[in-house]
Amino acid sequence: MELIGLDSDEDQWYLPDTILAIATMSAADDRSINDVNVISTTLAKLKEEGIELGDISIQRDASGFYSEQFDQFLTYIELRGGGKRFNPINLNDKGRRLCENLIRRFCEPNKRQMIEPVAKVFNINLDTYCPR
Repeated sequence: MELIGLDSDEDQWYLPDTILAIATMSAADDRSINDVNVISTTLAKLKEEGIELGDISIQRDASGFYSEQFDQFLTYIELRGGGKRFNPINLNDKGRRLCENLIRRFCEPNKRQMIEPVAKVFNINLDTYCPR
């Protein structure tokens, strides 16, 4: 399975994966949002507010919202031995490193501003990954 951005040198293609990495780290740390539909709903709200999410698509389904890209991202992490994708989303050290490496791609100030609104909503402190 190929995820958009993971095999590309273009930063614009890494934006969706980085946003999904932020959401995944948050879900793994906060059991109250540890659900694909809850994360998808949050992503939908961000998109409605005009926050740039790249090409992450979100559909409405019977239980609220669903993002196939988020589901695929979790599968990517799980297939690489990085954790468990459902009930609850769980990351081991390898899964955290995969997510952290994506986040670190956006540490430069002009790139960081692209992910700051998402990190704020998901309670991720970017200074942890991108010291100033």
